[in-house]
Formats: sequence, structure tokens, C-alpha cells
Amino acid sequence: MTKTLLQGLLLVIIIVGSWIGLSKIDWVTIFKVEEKADNTEEKLGDLYWKFISETQTEITNQLSNVAVDSIITMICTANQIEKSDIKVHIIESDEINAYAMPDGHLVINTALITESESPEELAGVIGHEIAHIQLDHIMQKLINQVGLSVLIAATTGQSGSTQISELVKLVSSTAFDRGLEKEADLKSIDYLVNANIN
Repeated sequence: MTKTLLQGLLLVIIIVGSWIGLSKIDWVTIFKVEEKADNTEEKLGDLYWKFISETQTEITNQLSNVAVDSIITMICTANQIEKSDIKVHIIESDEINAYAMPDGHLVINTALITESESPEELAGVIGHEIAHIQLDHIMQKLINQVGLSVLIAATTGQSGSTQISELVKLVSSTAFDRGLEKEADLKSIDYLVNANIN
């Protein structure tokens, strides 16, 4: 009986010791997880934009681009955000919407621009989407909803256009969870205050 008890105690000590030892190892660095995630995000951004640019019309109208660019410049400058990290695309669409995609892509539909009652209203939406980009909400959402393995498969050419289409719909048409939306709202308010946008 004593021998069994000692063996059990020894087994518990070995398991706990192994668990503590393994928890001290920096697995993220060893497997270069962050580097792979960044690489995956960049490839996803390119893949998403390629799909959208092939299926929708991008507006290159100087007037629209200047108006949006001036808002983004104000927000980025006042909040020490690297403007070149935000890749802005204005898309011809009747849907009042803007959304962030992986790797800093920001899509703004023309209906949002034309239906905004003021530049400040448009700035609020743009600030909110920039917050999603800066807070890395897009990748969090995608990983939580479809999994990293699906995203990696998409970036390595193991997915068809139907799956890419579904991933684009996921980003463009579904909201983030309430916590992420609230976080983006609060960050956007900070951005607007810092930029002296009412």
C-alpha cells in the first residue's frame, strides 16, 4: 500500500514538474508563430483584395479619394498611426458600409460617402474601422470563427474561390463581437478627439 502511494506521489510530482518546465519554454519564439501569423495576414489581405477587385469596381475618382484621404490623414497624423499601413479602397456599391480586412486594407463603399450627412459622420466610421485594424480585430475574428488552419490553407492555395468568397463575406457583412465593437468605438472616439474632429 505504501509503495503504491509513493509511486502515485512520484507520478504527480513528475507530471507537475514537467508541466511547470514546459510552461517556461517560449513556444511562440521557437515555432515563429507571430512571424507566421503576420505572413498569413499579409497573404490574406492580398487574397481578399484580389477577390474584391475582380468582382467589384474600385473608384479612382479624384474627388472621392481626396475627401477620404484627408480624413484618414487627420486621424493618422493626430494619433501617430503610420498612414502607409492603411490601404484604402473605395468601392462602387449601394450598400452603406465600410469594413476592415487583413493587413490594413480598408474598404469604403461609395454609398457610405454619399449618404453621410457630414464629413464628421464619415470620419467616425473611418476611425472605427482604423481602430479595428490597429487593434488587430480582423485576424482575431477570423481565427475565432474559422480557425488558423483554414486561413493558412487559404493563403497556400489549398482553398477554392468559393471558400475565399465566404471568408470575404465573413469580414464584410458580419459584426465583430460586442466586446471588440465597443473597444473599436472607444478607440475611434479617442482618434477623433485627438484629431479635433467634432
